[in-house]
Amino acid sequence: MTEKIKDKNISEHMTDKWEFDAQVTKVFDEMLERSIPSYNRMRYLISQIVRYHINKNNLTHNNILDLGCSTGEQIDQISKYLNLNHYIGYECSAPMLKEARKKLRGRYNIAIQNKDITKDEFEYKNCGAILSILTLQFIPIEYRQEVLKKIYDSLNKNGIFIFVEKIIGDNYNYSELYEQLYYDMKSINGYSVEEIRDKRMKLEGVLVPVTNQFNIELLKQAGFTKIDIFWKDLNFIGYIVMK
Repeated sequence: MTEKIKDKNISEHMTDKWEFDAQVTKVFDEMLERSIPSYNRMRYLISQIVRYHINKNNLTHNNILDLGCSTGEQIDQISKYLNLNHYIGYECSAPMLKEARKKLRGRYNIAIQNKDITKDEFEYKNCGAILSILTLQFIPIEYRQEVLKKIYDSLNKNGIFIFVEKIIGDNYNYSELYEQLYYDMKSINGYSVEEIRDKRMKLEGVLVPVTNQFNIELLKQAGFTKIDIFWKDLNFIGYIVMK
């Protein structure tokens, strides 16, 4: 279990912008549980969708690639169901890399690599599943189309892309409502008003959400045609996309 952060403001030491540093890494998994609605349910669904799809489509010996794998939590969960696949985690934060490698140490079929997905090529092309869980929202918009095309090219036929993002509502009134309910949830989970405000300010320009329709258009332009939504809670959404 990660350290409970309670009312400690982990962003107070940051000068201007949010950083995935050692202090954030230490409490990262527990922070997400308190910050994202139905977070554990979303993680569970991803594991089950990948397990079902890999088995059904005979993709057992394919690669499973997690982009921005952070502490390796999703790889850890899925690998418990599918032990014949090879897992690769791409991560560019040094503290996250260290934590993921520590968590998954000794697992012969898992490799955690230092990769910047906006600059580096994807070395693994034989992918039955690729994951982007709350990752693309931190990538500048001008790079997202290129990243999605690399994802498309790296998937095998019938491979799936699981894509989870924070979004902006297509309608301003709904978007404002979802945002308020989201902050209410964080307050219920123990975050102070000051923490919520400070984190929001630090994330401005770092986490850049777009609308659901914008994401769908990006996916279509990358070549995907089989697009569906497997999970949504307030201003968070999960897509399942098949090649």
